[in-house]
Amino acid sequence: MSNEIPEITQLKNKIASSPNDLSARYQLAEVYKQNELMEESLNELLEIIKLDKNWEDKKANKYMLAIFKEIGNSSPLTQKYRKLMQRLLY
Repeated sequence: MSNEIPEITQLKNKIASSPNDLSARYQLAEVYKQNELMEESLNELLEIIKLDKNWEDKKANKYMLAIFKEIGNSSPLTQKYRKLMQRLLY
């Protein structure tokens, strides 16, 4: 499904040529979420945190927490990505 969305392809290409473009990664995370691709979105946000924990006043961290809240604390995705996020932050 994600390959059919032109904006995703465009952003992936931008990131491929510039892996440290955190703004592009954040935009990709937003597009994934808008298309209900939550795990893909969380993966991009995690990459941002790996590259710069404090990027734009912890914008990626805050977006991850918002997704966790939306999908629920008991969601397997929330449990998996909360652990991964905590490992990076602490």
